[in-house]
Amino acid sequence: KRIRYGIDITSHIGRQVIIDRTYNAITKEYFDGLVIDTFNALSFNHVNMFGKKVNLIWDFNKHEYSTNEKKRAKQEIRLNEIQNELRNKLSKWPFLLANTMNEGQYWPGTGNIRRLLQPTDLKPRPLDGYSIENFAGRSLGPGKKPAYMKGKAWRDQVKMLMDAAQRGLSALPFSAAGGSIAGSIRDHFENYAYASFLMAVEPDGKIMFGVPVFYYYETAKKYKAWVHPRYYLPIGVPIETNKPENIDLYIPKNHVTYVRRFKQGIVLVNSSNENDVILLDDYYFDIDIGKAIKSVNLASATAKILLKMKND
Repeated sequence: KRIRYGIDITSHIGRQVIIDRTYNAITKEYFDGLVIDTFNALSFNHVNMFGKKVNLIWDFNKHEYSTNEKKRAKQEIRLNEIQNELRNKLSKWPFLLANTMNEGQYWPGTGNIRRLLQPTDLKPRPLDGYSIENFAGRSLGPGKKPAYMKGKAWRDQVKMLMDAAQRGLSALPFSAAGGSIAGSIRDHFENYAYASFLMAVEPDGKIMFGVPVFYYYETAKKYKAWVHPRYYLPIGVPIETNKPENIDLYIPKNHVTYVRRFKQGIVLVNSSNENDVILLDDYYFDIDIGKAIKSVNLASATAKILLKMKND
């Protein structure tokens, strides 16, 4: 069996690797900082000698099994040490992002990794941002339809983002369809992911949505930078906000679609396995078809971002 090695998070070796790479990236390569991958409270792809996945966490210092909460605390201690040493070397705070924020470790009792985005006694300075990979689904490769996140998985993911937005935490969800062929496959998925993001966004929040800038055109064998018009839609600020535990209040009675109203628009996401027809309270403009509509027929794993009609 193939053996995988991982540096213990309490080791000075792992800490020094991050310090050295960040310092070199800023001073020699003119980057703003560094992204720390798989920065979380669980083991990462650990398997035993038989190739079976192992989720237990081992404390190499105490020679015993640990917990998610204890590992997260050690991540905080390590982050604080990295920040302070880099500040001494650079005469300024380093810009540090981390990857692998997920709802399975976000809440107290499961790891409480949201503390990495908050000032704490173990770590007065939080991370500058924490990315959420595969926010609304998972890419299966160029040209293939992504695996859409639906049902409870979608609901739990958006609840986590709602909590981060309402707490003013720098959570950074991004779509997982980068590298796919330009056109309906990627556009459909990104529309679903962006609308899901809008279910959580707050006017004074710090969450940001990310997409790959480049589209790959297979026939021409080239990449081209392009930003979809959906990201410029002037829907305004949300005019309704529910707490994460009350996310289902966004679902109209006798429907399965989540509906959130904005000052100049409305966002609808059907994350269920059913089709749903929503009768709107007024006419809204649909940029996808270029006309005003009074009802929306949403298939499973689809979304709409609609604009209010201007009153003459």
